[in-house]
Amino acid sequence: MKRLCILIVSFVFALSSCQEVIFDSIRDEVKLEKPDIKGQVNAIVRFQDDLYTQNGRIYKKESLSIEKQEAHNWASISKPSVSADYVYCNNLAADSQYLYAQVTILKTNSDEGEIQSIGNQIFYTSDGKTWNGPIKITVSEEEVSTFQNCMLFCTNDIKPANRKAYILTSDVVYELNGETATALETSKTSESDCSTTPTKNTKSVAYFKDDYYFSNGNAMTTNATSEKDATFIYYAKDGNIFYSQDGTTFTKVNIDSATIRSMAVTSNYMIVGTEKGIRYCKWTDSTTENPTYIPMNDTDDDYNNTNADSALSSYYKVLSVLTTSPEKDASSTVIYGTTLFSGSSSHTSATQDNCGLWSFIPSRASWNRE
Repeated sequence: MKRLCILIVSFVFALSSCQEVIFDSIRDEVKLEKPDIKGQVNAIVRFQDDLYTQNGRIYKKESLSIEKQEAHNWASISKPSVSADYVYCNNLAADSQYLYAQVTILKTNSDEGEIQSIGNQIFYTSDGKTWNGPIKITVSEEEVSTFQNCMLFCTNDIKPANRKAYILTSDVVYELNGETATALETSKTSESDCSTTPTKNTKSVAYFKDDYYFSNGNAMTTNATSEKDATFIYYAKDGNIFYSQDGTTFTKVNIDSATIRSMAVTSNYMIVGTEKGIRYCKWTDSTTENPTYIPMNDTDDDYNNTNADSALSSYYKVLSVLTTSPEKDASSTVIYGTTLFSGSSSHTSATQDNCGLWSFIPSRASWNRE
C-alpha cells in the first residue's frame, strides 16, 4: 500500500510537471497566420531585386515589400508551359540575368490511371514572366532536354553580379547562361569538400574572392553584404560548419546538430537549417560593429526568446534559409525558413499544415507562416 501511494504521488508530480511545460508552451505560443505557401519548399532565391520561391507553383515577392519587411505579399506567377498532364516546379535558381525553374513532368498512365514522372526539365526567364526552354545539354554527342536525375543550384549571392546558376546531371556540372549550358571540368572525386573545381557529388556553390567555390556539402554561404565583399566562406558537412578566410585552409566547428541543410548570415548569428529544426549559431565575438564571423560550437534553439524552437522545431527539416539584410543582427533582419515533415505526427506536435514557408519579421519579433 505504501508503495502504491508513492507511485501515485510520483505520477501526480510528473503529470503536474508535464502540465507546467504544456502551459508554458501555450503561454508562449504565437497565433499562427494563414499560410500562403504550403507544402515542400526547396528554394528561396534572389533574382534581380525580388525574391522567388516554389512549392510546385512559383511565387514572387517584390522588392518594395522586401524593403518594408512585410509579411506575406507573395504573388503566384506563371509556370513554364509544358506538354504534360501536370507540371510541378521542384526547384529554382538564378544568375545575374536569368531565373531558372526545374520542373517535374508528370503524366497519367493510361492503363492504371497513376500519375508518373517522366523526368525533369529546366526553363529560364529574363523577366519572371515569359519562360523559354527547355534547356538542352549535349550528353554523349546527343542533345538532351529531359533528365531523370539532375540538381539545380546557384550562388544566391546578395550582389547580382556574383550570381551564377548550375545544373549537375550525368556526373557533370554545367554552368547555365540562358539557353546555353557549358560543361565544366568535373572531377570524379576530390581530396577536399570545397574547391574551385566541382565534382560529381557537388551540391552547393558560393562566390568568394573573385572565384566560384563548389562543395560536396548541402550548404555554402559567405558573409558578404550589399556593401561589403565577403571575408569568410562557409560550407557544411553533416553537423559541422567549415570556415575559411582564404578559400584554402578550412577550420571545422562541430555545432552538435543534425545534418545541416542550409545556412544564412547575420551580423551576430549564423542561421542554420538542419534535418531537425533551425539553430542560431553565435559568432565568437558579435558584440562589436566588426564581428569575428567565426562560429562557436554552441547554438541557441530559441534566440532572444522568439518562438523559433517551436515554429521550426526538431520535428521539421529546414531545407532552406535566407536573410534579406545580412549586415543586420538576427532581430533586425527578415529571415525566411522552410519546413518539411515526413512520417506520422501522432506522437509529435508536428503537422503537415505547418510545412511550407515561414518568416521572422522584426516588427512582430516572432516566427510565423508566410
